[in-house]
Amino acid sequence: MNFRFTDYPRPVPLSFYEKALAAMTARLMDSGAVTAVYQVGGISNPGISDLDMVAVFKNEVAVERNFLEGLTDDERYLFIHNLYGISENNFDEAQEYVFYFNYKFLAGNELKIKNAIQDSDLLSMKKQVALEFLLKFYITVHLQEEYGVIRMRDLLLHLKALQYDLEFLGITNGIISDGVAHVLQWRNNWFNVPPAKSYVVKWMNNFLPALNELADDVFQNHSLYLPPQQEYKIAKNIQLIPSSGKITMERKGMLLPVQLSGFGKKYFRLQNKLNNFRVQVPVRTDSIPPVLERKFQFEKKIVAYNKKFLPHFLPLTSSLHATH
Repeated sequence: MNFRFTDYPRPVPLSFYEKALAAMTARLMDSGAVTAVYQVGGISNPGISDLDMVAVFKNEVAVERNFLEGLTDDERYLFIHNLYGISENNFDEAQEYVFYFNYKFLAGNELKIKNAIQDSDLLSMKKQVALEFLLKFYITVHLQEEYGVIRMRDLLLHLKALQYDLEFLGITNGIISDGVAHVLQWRNNWFNVPPAKSYVVKWMNNFLPALNELADDVFQNHSLYLPPQQEYKIAKNIQLIPSSGKITMERKGMLLPVQLSGFGKKYFRLQNKLNNFRVQVPVRTDSIPPVLERKFQFEKKIVAYNKKFLPHFLPLTSSLHATH
């Protein structure tokens, strides 16, 4: 299959990241509603890496402002998605369920970051987080396959995260691991020796069948737990349907010509309005480990909290968004 490309990385100096990070931190602290600001993750590849920030707010303080409004195009390039936001009380509880964030304190009153997960629960949590991300990655890649367009920076970011999730699942060799390592080499040398587009297309056409095979094997042999429901809403146009067979993804709707992909994110937004997807995947809704039961309840609580008090901030939840 041939692909078109969009969302190509562009060079950005590290100093611009630092300036944007400082400006956003000051903006949050000046609001008077924020207790502390943290950066999560790092800037390993300027021009490809994005900025992730967590704002910890005073309890039950409503904040209607969208802090990404008014950013320049260059600043918005660094903030791919909304900031994370959470209350002080919920931030303390989140440490039991969001163990994979590497917090870097930036401003305010530094809160204690505790390792609240019991060793007996850690394996269950790691496996659940890895399965949730693998499913999200599977959906993202197949959506781009359906649209015939590779979002290059998005792919580079997701492959970096997938590396850690494969390690959580004990998958350290094979076609997928080799494919991920290959892309990470591209990422590290992108602005010096970027791969030819024809080479990326060849990589994708080899990677997709291997991803299908891996996903079938993983979801048949590892339990993805979710609260009991007939179906789950992953996004406005994506439904997750529990099944006992192989993982599949079906589309209904009308595809736009790939020649319009030059419009970038607008192209994808319109495609998403015109197309709906049903993803069938094995799911366990019984005998859920207690730590995951608590995780699901916590995620439901903070999603409701953010809708009421922090509507423009992402809650600290699973990347899958299937439990709320």
